[in-house]
Amino acid sequence: MLKKIRRKSLNLLASLYPRKFDLYFEPNFIPLDIKAKNIVTTVHDFSFQIHPNWHPLERIEYFKNNFWKNIGRSNMIVTVSNFIRNQAIQEFGFEADRIRVIPNGFDQELFRPIQLLTPWQHELSLAFQKASFSLSDPLSPARICSTFWMRTPILLLPCAGIIPWSWLDSRGGKIGKL
Repeated sequence: MLKKIRRKSLNLLASLYPRKFDLYFEPNFIPLDIKAKNIVTTVHDFSFQIHPNWHPLERIEYFKNNFWKNIGRSNMIVTVSNFIRNQAIQEFGFEADRIRVIPNGFDQELFRPIQLLTPWQHELSLAFQKASFSLSDPLSPARICSTFWMRTPILLLPCAGIIPWSWLDSRGGKIGKL
């Protein structure tokens, strides 16, 4: 409900703005009602259409009501892979000349081929492989979260930069910094 109110508020504010922008880039599927000479929208996938059971009902309803009527306003559509581009053209009838592929970027200092890891980095990375999950079940990451938390070496959690040291007290054991 709050998302719906937020989006309607943003659309209202955009419609009240008197000027027309040269470019509006929407990184997330559905462009707002912003006045612009050119609109570029990123489409990450079509799971809302192909696998609606992967999404909450509210999201599916939102996409049904907004995606198809708003995507047509885009002058250019960016997809993150050739697979999604081809799917857009072949299965959903998008015009090929309106679609460009721009793969998602990543930090090459953080994500490197396994051959470039030092031996100790390789050993630490093996812990994550033990807590793998199936992408065919989108809820499986949530189901293994507590298992992953208890199995992951305590050293990895602060290194990942997402869990503060103070949260590690709940695991018990010795806590220390390298």
